[in-house]
Amino acid sequence: VRIEEAAAAAGSGGGGCGSPSCAVCDGAHSALCAACVSGHYLTPAGECEVATPACTAVCSGGSSFYGFCTCPGQHCAACLVAPGASPWCIVCSNSFYLAANGVCASDCSSLPGSSPVGSNTFGRECQPGSTPTLSLEFETRPLTASSDRVCSQVRTCGANQVEVVSPNPQRNRECQCERGYLDVSAPNATDLQCVPHSNCTPGTTYEVAPGTATTDRQCRTCRQCTLGAEFETAGCTLTSDRQCQPYSNCADRCAFHAELSYCANTAEPVPCRLHTNEAECQQSVNCTWVPLADPSCRSHREAAQLRAAQARLLLTAGDSCAAVAHPDNCTSPCLWDFGLGSCRSSQCTDLTTATACAQHGDGSCVFEADIALCRGPGEQVACSRRFSAASCGRDAQCTFISAVQACVAAAAGPDCPLFTSAPGLCNQTSGCSYDGVAVLCKASNTSTPCARFRTEDVCPAASSEYQAREGTATTDRYCAPVQTCGAGQYALQEPTATTDRVCRAQPVCSIGSQYESVAGTATSARQCRNITSCTVGQTFEAQAATGTSDRVCANVTAACGPDTYEVSGPTATSDRSCADCSSACAGCSGPGSLECTACAAGYLRALSGACTQQCELGSYASPAQGVCQPCHSSCRTCSGGGSTQCVTCTVPQRYLQEDGRCVADCGSERFGNSSSGQCSDCQQCEAGSRATVACGGATDRACAACAAGQFSPVANQPNCTVHRVCGAEQWETAAGTATSDRACRNTTQCVAGQQYQRAAATATSDRTCGNLTVCGEEEYVNVTATATSDRQCAALRNCTGAGLYEQVAATATSDRVCGTVRTCVDGAEYEA
Repeated sequence: VRIEEAAAAAGSGGGGCGSPSCAVCDGAHSALCAACVSGHYLTPAGECEVATPACTAVCSGGSSFYGFCTCPGQHCAACLVAPGASPWCIVCSNSFYLAANGVCASDCSSLPGSSPVGSNTFGRECQPGSTPTLSLEFETRPLTASSDRVCSQVRTCGANQVEVVSPNPQRNRECQCERGYLDVSAPNATDLQCVPHSNCTPGTTYEVAPGTATTDRQCRTCRQCTLGAEFETAGCTLTSDRQCQPYSNCADRCAFHAELSYCANTAEPVPCRLHTNEAECQQSVNCTWVPLADPSCRSHREAAQLRAAQARLLLTAGDSCAAVAHPDNCTSPCLWDFGLGSCRSSQCTDLTTATACAQHGDGSCVFEADIALCRGPGEQVACSRRFSAASCGRDAQCTFISAVQACVAAAAGPDCPLFTSAPGLCNQTSGCSYDGVAVLCKASNTSTPCARFRTEDVCPAASSEYQAREGTATTDRYCAPVQTCGAGQYALQEPTATTDRVCRAQPVCSIGSQYESVAGTATSARQCRNITSCTVGQTFEAQAATGTSDRVCANVTAACGPDTYEVSGPTATSDRSCADCSSACAGCSGPGSLECTACAAGYLRALSGACTQQCELGSYASPAQGVCQPCHSSCRTCSGGGSTQCVTCTVPQRYLQEDGRCVADCGSERFGNSSSGQCSDCQQCEAGSRATVACGGATDRACAACAAGQFSPVANQPNCTVHRVCGAEQWETAAGTATSDRACRNTTQCVAGQQYQRAAATATSDRTCGNLTVCGEEEYVNVTATATSDRQCAALRNCTGAGLYEQVAATATSDRVCGTVRTCVDGAEYEA
């Protein structure tokens, strides 16, 4: 009530007590106001002044910092709100387009000269368009009961500047120099002064730290490789240093690290990626542990590149994804890069499905279905990503190699490692060669990387390689394996540090014209010499040439000497052959006695012309004449020329008689002995034999002994007589012989009752009889006689003793029986 009364009393004049703007008057000073109504503030003079309206700002989402605000139309997402002016839409939603009059339309067809821009749900526009000329403000001092609101114009980012903090009704816009520029303004200055970052000189310096809005780009002088000791493995770029590596020592290029199971180049450090933990990584002066989301040990160069990429990503203008600090909050359209350990905007190449590729960003991504790859517009796909001949053929910059089923860049040189699985094709490809030990197709005249030798036993040993090509400023020495001379080769030259072992085929001596004078070794060649030729008629081959020895020639023997003759003349392989003449010759033209030119002493000229010591058959010696004379025609040999001087005879008068004549029939009891050629007496078949062949002509009498059981009592009997056989009651008194018959006699007969057979008759003995024994008067026949045994007698028993009497009398064949005399009982009996 007091406020309303005070306001009424103030009226419309002044701002003091009684003014409509004064809500409460100062009781002590009635002319002064103590409190103002809404929209006013109290001055030190005690008057109420109208407050400055709300600062010009953006209304977004239907509200502002000063209360509720409404943007025009249901499709306006954000608008400008200024005192005394209607709201002006600046962003449309629901896929509507912002027209030049600040109205949201479903398309741009009603606006001549305009075209639609954008494909997202928010922010589509019809261009060209226009935005009202209004300066945005922010509240630097809020309205209080005793002070006015102060609005300041929102800063506009100038040339080479970018907005880093958007303005709002209570906050000014914050700008910083855009990427590539450095703020050089004085401290606390309101205006930025942006100058370009210093540039590194290509090939001379490189960037070690990228420039930021507050720090200049840091450059460092590129490393220079030591002339004659190092070569450049990577050139100096604007963002990386030149990489140098010592030239390989071909004599000891590779060494096997047992702990890492790795064959390494002794001139190279162990690859950083082989170190699996930070402690091991930090021990290598060439490596740095990169603690990103996926920690790993990297070379200094790789680590610098990763950090630089991360720094640039964070400085990328307008990339709101970079401000997201945790992977869980990094959602589409952002993507968490685990390699960089930060959130970034997704790119076409991050997408794997056709749908996601088509919906990404402004829809400019292109999906290649046959290789399942999403790429940016105009972005070149690596040929190696095209796995089929059809896909490879669609790219003019690629060519498909069917032998290894690979797509490679058409303009590039041969990608030799592609042919590792096809050694034959590798060696046929220009610029490539196959290393069978390392199982690698590599560029020709380049060293096989040590790391390609998988095990210790194939890791090249010391002195197993030589420098085949000197290193250049950008290439390493070419270390080639020292050649091993194969079978049938020798080392003409041993390897040096810069030359290979030179192998040559061992010379092959021509068969038949050369021989090996010195054998080849592993380090020396076989030496061949021409085989010596013998001069025909002067020398001959005494020893034939072999594979390892020369032909030996000997002088041909001169003409044969006295008492010798030439067996054969000299040839290419034999000497003149001379042989001694026959001992019968005093000179000869050949080996036989018929070829004697004169007979030796003690030799005669035979009828045949030969020289002999024994005249031939039909002749006899005539020493006085030095020749042999012919015998009589009946003589085969003779002692003279007469018919009675024959020594042996000829046919048919072939048997020599004692008078020296030769006859055909030798006469009775004689025969012609063909063995001696003389007449001989016939053989006499003695008694005990028989004549099996009769004597006569040229046949002697043949005799044969009489067979067992036969005999012949006189000589020359044609047959033998069978021995007689003794009868059953006969015995043989004389055995039959070859000259006499068997003699038999009748067997003796024993007289029955008087004799017995003492010994039985045999085939060669008579029966023996003995007289039977006659028992005496005091004897009886104890054993009766048989035809073959004598009678036996025994003495009779005597019963004449005291107390005995003859109870039974003896017989001729039984003994006497004695009985004991009875004794009468005394006093009871008497002897009757």
